[in-house]
Amino acid sequence: MSRLELDVLVALAAPEVEPAFERAYCFAWDDFTRKCPTVGFIAELLGEGLTERVSVVAALGPERALRAGGLVQVDGGAGVVDGGVSTQRIRLARRITRFLLGDDAMDELLLAHVREVPPASFDEFVAAPDEREHVLQVLRRSVRRAGCRVGLFGPRGSGKRHLAQACAAENGAPLLVASGRSLPENREARLLVLRALRREARLRRAFVYVDLSSIAAGGLDFLASALLEVLEDYDGPVFVGSLEPVRVFESATALRVPVPAAAERLTLWTRELGDSVRSSVLEQVAAQVPLTAGAIRVSAEQIRTAHLGAPTSEQLLAMARAHLTHRLSELATRVACPFTWDDLVIEPDELQRFREIVAFSAQREKVYDEWGFGAKLPYGRGLGALFHGPPGTGKTMAASIIARELGKDLYSVDLSRVVSKWVGETEKNLASVFDEARDSDAVLLFDEADALFASRTEVRSANDRYANLEVNYLLRRMEDFEGITILTTNFESAIDDAFKRRLRFRIAFPFPDPTTRANLWRRMVPAQAGVAPGIDWLELGHRYELSGGHIKNAVLRAAFLAANRGAVVEQGHLEEAGFRECQEIGKLVLRSRGKKE
Repeated sequence: MSRLELDVLVALAAPEVEPAFERAYCFAWDDFTRKCPTVGFIAELLGEGLTERVSVVAALGPERALRAGGLVQVDGGAGVVDGGVSTQRIRLARRITRFLLGDDAMDELLLAHVREVPPASFDEFVAAPDEREHVLQVLRRSVRRAGCRVGLFGPRGSGKRHLAQACAAENGAPLLVASGRSLPENREARLLVLRALRREARLRRAFVYVDLSSIAAGGLDFLASALLEVLEDYDGPVFVGSLEPVRVFESATALRVPVPAAAERLTLWTRELGDSVRSSVLEQVAAQVPLTAGAIRVSAEQIRTAHLGAPTSEQLLAMARAHLTHRLSELATRVACPFTWDDLVIEPDELQRFREIVAFSAQREKVYDEWGFGAKLPYGRGLGALFHGPPGTGKTMAASIIARELGKDLYSVDLSRVVSKWVGETEKNLASVFDEARDSDAVLLFDEADALFASRTEVRSANDRYANLEVNYLLRRMEDFEGITILTTNFESAIDDAFKRRLRFRIAFPFPDPTTRANLWRRMVPAQAGVAPGIDWLELGHRYELSGGHIKNAVLRAAFLAANRGAVVEQGHLEEAGFRECQEIGKLVLRSRGKKE
């Protein structure tokens, strides 16, 4: 601040803080009814000649520090129509007056949008040793620079604000947190609040943290421009927190806040619940549920208030999974997982292959990290499986059983919401799918995967080139993705060979033979359903060449036929339902022996 600007503030502050000065000003104005000076009066008071008076008036321009910084307010003319700048009333901002009088309460304009948070410590930040050291080094190096700007990005609860709190506390400064979601939508009102925030931060010599994590992508540019306009010249540190990297300040340091791995999650769970939960249960939850540090604290508090005593692993898993935050539902559909291995009618050798998939996922941390295989496999550590076979043979059911066995959610990717005709949009949507699946530890199911994972074609047009770019992008993401990806298709030959090489498991789902079909008919009928004795399941399996999905439809149809006739499910109901199901899918079948329909 220049000497001239300081003189203006002193001249305006004197009557505000000392009544005797107010009386002296009234004598100088020769008007005891006037309580507020004008720009012209301050210019005459501080300027000895024309040049100095012009300098005072210029220092009170709308873009200069005194007004732009919210230190003084200039209103309309003092009763003179078109009287010019010199007749405008000028006074200290109310917040500055209160500050000079020793009132440290937050500006009323900020109460709904900004709060000062208590100090925190870096000791509470848990991450892998090398990642933790990197984050702390970058932060400490950054705040030593004048006008420090840091962009912190990572999922909700990863500790972005906590790092800013610890950084401020280590430097003996308070932290003012502004919620981007609560800022006014109107541009002028938003700028007014941000200017008040800048003023408050200067008065408190505070660090500033602006939380953009809840701002939709469409509103980020608008808010970022307002932040840049107002906070660009703030000389203190400014942190911007977001889910993905957001470029607000050109000189900002972008820093990803790491998500805790299983070992770090176990440390956090033990810190929160170590006295009340068995270590084996905490190990299981830490390994299976990829929560952030903040989500673990909230989940642990909920568990404590539930007064469960010593919660079982099932209880703890269920309560922890309720705190997984992701946006997969925007591009994928959650698939229910009610089935067990008993519902899957396959040969024992094939069943063992599915159990191998479960074992691969469950023991991945041990093999890769504890046994050192991860050092020899720097990429491609995920688990990909291809289930191929005719429709209705149980591919989706098998995927749901695997997800259930692993205690994970299964999400079927909705290709209609992923694939876009616009260049680059498909890749952007796929990036969101894989990123959200990583953060939520969900199993991804690409049903009818040949629509996305099809073989690359010879480039004969721009469309062919962009289609191949999408396939190449998918290949890269599958290499990087460390979760579980299951592809299902009716036509294995349609899948690109490069994808097949990246899939650890390829399992065929053949059309069921008569004996398998008979087992499917029998197992589709629930134990509590009324069934007449003497049902010839083998006859049903031989007569109706249906896949498991169609047999399920036929059994359900037979149940409704029986219920409508007030009877238990009989052979005739099953025969009629099987015939109708075959008829609807275009298959010829004998209604009764010797007669073709």
